[in-house]
Amino acid sequence: MEKINEKKDNKDNKNNKEDREQTKEEKEAEIKRLKEEEEELKKNIQDMVEALLEPDFTIKQNAYNLLKKEITSATGSMTSIPKPLKYLKPDFDRIKQAYTEEGNTNPKSEVRKIYGDLLCILVLVTETEDTSLQYILENELSDFVEWGQELVRSLSGEITSEYLKRLDEEKPFEDLLKLVSRVVQMLISSHNENEAIDLLVELDLVEDIKIHCNEGNYKKFCAYLVSISNYAAESTEQRKLLEVVFELYTKYNEFTNAMRIAIKLKEKMYIKSTITACNSKATKLQMAFILARSKYYFESNDLEPEVLDIMKNLKASENFKLLGRSLDILAPKHPEEVFKSHLEEKKEGIQLESSKINMATSIVSSFINAGFGTESLLTNKDSKDSDWLGKNKEEGILCSLAGLGLVNLWDIDCGPNEVEKFMDVNEMNPFKRGGYNLALGILSSGVYDENNTAFALLSEQTKDKNLTVKVTSLFGLALAYAGTQNEDLNSVFTEVLEDFSFGYDVSAFTSLALGLVFIGSGDEDIIGSLISILLERNEGGKNKLIDSQFNLLYILGIGFILFGQQKEADLMIQATQIEEFPEDLRLYIKTLLTICAYAGSGNVIKIQELQQIVAKKKEEVHQKIKQIAIIGMSIIALGEEIGMEMLPRSFNHFLQFGDVTVKKAVPIAYSILSVSNPKLNIIDALLKFTFDVDKDVTTNSIFCLGVVAAGTNNSRLSTELRKIAGAYAEEESVLPFIRLSQGLLNLGKGTLSVNPLHSNNLLMSNTSLAGILITLLSLTEGESLLGGKYQYLLYSLSLAIKPRMVMTLDENLEMKKVSLAVGQAVDTVGLPGNPRTISGFQVNTTPLLLNADERCEMNDDGYIVESNILEDVIIVKSKPEER
Repeated sequence: MEKINEKKDNKDNKNNKEDREQTKEEKEAEIKRLKEEEEELKKNIQDMVEALLEPDFTIKQNAYNLLKKEITSATGSMTSIPKPLKYLKPDFDRIKQAYTEEGNTNPKSEVRKIYGDLLCILVLVTETEDTSLQYILENELSDFVEWGQELVRSLSGEITSEYLKRLDEEKPFEDLLKLVSRVVQMLISSHNENEAIDLLVELDLVEDIKIHCNEGNYKKFCAYLVSISNYAAESTEQRKLLEVVFELYTKYNEFTNAMRIAIKLKEKMYIKSTITACNSKATKLQMAFILARSKYYFESNDLEPEVLDIMKNLKASENFKLLGRSLDILAPKHPEEVFKSHLEEKKEGIQLESSKINMATSIVSSFINAGFGTESLLTNKDSKDSDWLGKNKEEGILCSLAGLGLVNLWDIDCGPNEVEKFMDVNEMNPFKRGGYNLALGILSSGVYDENNTAFALLSEQTKDKNLTVKVTSLFGLALAYAGTQNEDLNSVFTEVLEDFSFGYDVSAFTSLALGLVFIGSGDEDIIGSLISILLERNEGGKNKLIDSQFNLLYILGIGFILFGQQKEADLMIQATQIEEFPEDLRLYIKTLLTICAYAGSGNVIKIQELQQIVAKKKEEVHQKIKQIAIIGMSIIALGEEIGMEMLPRSFNHFLQFGDVTVKKAVPIAYSILSVSNPKLNIIDALLKFTFDVDKDVTTNSIFCLGVVAAGTNNSRLSTELRKIAGAYAEEESVLPFIRLSQGLLNLGKGTLSVNPLHSNNLLMSNTSLAGILITLLSLTEGESLLGGKYQYLLYSLSLAIKPRMVMTLDENLEMKKVSLAVGQAVDTVGLPGNPRTISGFQVNTTPLLLNADERCEMNDDGYIVESNILEDVIIVKSKPEER
C-alpha cells in the first residue's frame, strides 16, 4: 500500500513540474509577444511623426488623426503614462520647432493648430516650462476636452495660476474665462465636482456654480461648498459661498438645510422667507425645532400656532420629560448617589462638612436633576435633608433656591410656583430673594414667554438697595432674555449703569447683562455707553481696574455685543483703545474683545497674534492677559476641526516653557476644545494637573474635567474623580470643585449636554458659548468669583444646556418609535457615490441618547424624515404605501 502511495506522489510531483515548466514557457511567450507589439507601436508612432512633418497637408491631417486616435484610445496605469505618449515624447522638440516655424510664416493656419493640439497634450509628460494653456490660447483650440480628463484637470490648475498672475500684473483675463465653462463641464461630467468648484471659487466665479447645478448633483455641490467655507480667507468670501448654498437648497425645496444655512448666515430675512415659503406642515415643524435650538423667534401671522409654540421653545420641557419617562429616570436622584462617598479611599472618620461643601452639594443636586422638575434635597420632606436650607448660610441658601430654576428648566408654567413654595409672602431675606431672582431667570432661559413673567418680577428689583438682590435680578434678567435683544431691558440696565452709588461689581453685572441680551448685535450705542462708564470708573488710572475680579465680567459684556462680528468689529475694538486707560488695561480690552469678535471663526492670523502675546516675557504683559490669550485660542478655533486638533500641541509647548500663570489657563483652554466630548487625550492631559502643587491649577483642572465630560456619565472619569475626592477629603478649598465636577459629569442623569455646537457641528449657538465662557473665564480670577460668594455664576451654564437626544415625532407631535443606525461620524464630503456617514454602527430605537462624536442614519423604511441631520427632535412621516 505504501509503495502505491509513493508512486502516486511521484506522479503528482512530475505533473506539477511539467505544469510549472509549461506556465513558464507561456509567460516567456507572452512577454515576447508584448515586446513585439510595443516595438510595432513604437515604429508606427515614428512613422506617424514623420508623416506629420511632411509638407503635404492631407498627409499631415491623416497622421494627426491617427496619432490622436492612438493616444485617446490608449490606457495607462496610475503610475505610468500611456505608451503612445511615451513613444511620442522624444519628438516633442521636433514638433515644437515645426510649430514655431509655422507660426512665423502663417500663425492662423490649420497646420499650426494641428501641431498646437498635439503639443498641449505632450507637455503633460515632458519636462518643459511650456503649458497646455499656452498652446490652447495661442491657437484658440475648442476641442481640447477630447484628450480626456487628465488634460482638463491639469488645465484647471494652469488657468488658476495664470489668472492670479494676470490679476497681480493688472492684465486682462477674459480669454481665460471663456475656457472655464468647457473645463468645468468636463470636470463635472467626469465626477470631479470638487475640482470644478475649486476652479470657479479661485476665479471669483462663485455665482456661476448655480449654472452647473442640477437635481442630481446639487447635494454634492452644497456639501462641498459648506465644507470649504470654513477655510475662506475673509468673512465676506465665506458669506458668498454660503449664500450660493442657501439659494440652491431653496431652489430644490431643501427647506430644513436652507434654514440651517440661513441661521449660519445670521440673516433674519432668509430665516423668515424660508419658513413662510414652505407649504408642508411637517417641514415647518422641523424648521421650528431647528430655530428653537438656535434660539431664534419672530412673530408671524402666516405660521400655525403649534409652529410658533415650538419656536418659542414651549415644548422643550414636555419633550425632555417624555424622554425621561421613556428611559425611566424621572425619579429624583440624591447627590450622594453620584458621590458614593463610602467608596472613596480616605482616612477613617473624615467627613468634611462646611457651608462651601453644602453649597456645592446644592448646585450638584440641581445639575443632576436638571429639567426633571423634582430633586431630593429641598422638595423631599421625608429624607434626612428635610431642613436643607437650614444647613446653608447666605450664598448657600441663594444657590439652593437658584438650583430649583435649573431643576425646572424650560418649565415657565409650573417652575415659578415650585420656587415660590420656599418664599414667604413678604420675604425680606436678601439671599432667598436673590435665589428666587436667579431661579426665575434660569428656568426662563431659552424660552419665549408671552407674559414676560421674568421682566415683570425682576425689573423692579434692579432698583433695590440691597447689593445681593440687585445683582441677582440683573443676572436673572440676563439669563432669561439672553440673545433676545429686548429694547425694554436696555433702558432698565442703562439706569442701573449710570447709578454710581454702588461699586464696580454692579457695573460689571450690568455690562454682562447687556452683553448677554444684545449678544452679537454689534450695537455701537451700547458699547459707547459702556466705554464711557468704564472711563469714569477708571478715574484717570487711579483705580487699577485690571486687578479687579469684576473687570473680566465688565469687558466680557462688551465682548458679547461684538460676538462673531469678525472684521466688522475691528473699528469698534480700535475705538476702545483710549489713552486715558493704562496700557495693560488697553491690551486686556483689545485681547478679550478680539477673542469674542472672532469666536468660532477658526481665524489662524488671530490665533497667531494671541500666541505672540503668550510668548512675551513675564514683565512685559500682565498675567491676566496671558491667561485670556491662551483660552482665546481655543475660543477662536472652536468648530474648526484642523485648528482644534493642532492647538493641543501648542498648549504642550506653553506647559514646557511657561510659568504658573500659563499653567492655570491651559486646562481651561483644553476644556473649551472638547465640551461634553470626553476625548482620551484631553482627559489624560487634565488628569495630570489634578495633583499639582499650585491649588488654582488643581481646582481648574478638576472642574474642567467635569466640563469636558458634562452629561456623559463617563465611567472612567467617575472612578478617577472618586479617587481624587478621597485624596482631597480634608481640603475645603478643593473638595467643592470635585463635587461640582461630579455633578456636571452626571448632568441631567446623563441626558444633557453643554456643547455649543449642533447640526453636525455646522452651527454654533452664541448664547450657549457665552454661558460656558462666563463660567470658565471666571476660573482665571482664582477664588474671588467661583470660589467666593459669586459661585452662582456657575448657573450661566444653563444657557448652554440642551438634551443630547434623538426623538422622533409625527405631524401631530406624538412620539413615534423609529429604528436608527447610530455610529461614529465619518466625513464623506467629496467622496464618490453615496457612502455611509457613520461607521461601526448599532441599530437602536428612538428615543435615544447621542454622544458628541456620533451620528444617526435612518434604518426604518416605513418613515420619511424631514431633516437629513438626525439630532434633537425629528419630525417623521409614514411613507404613502405604509399608511
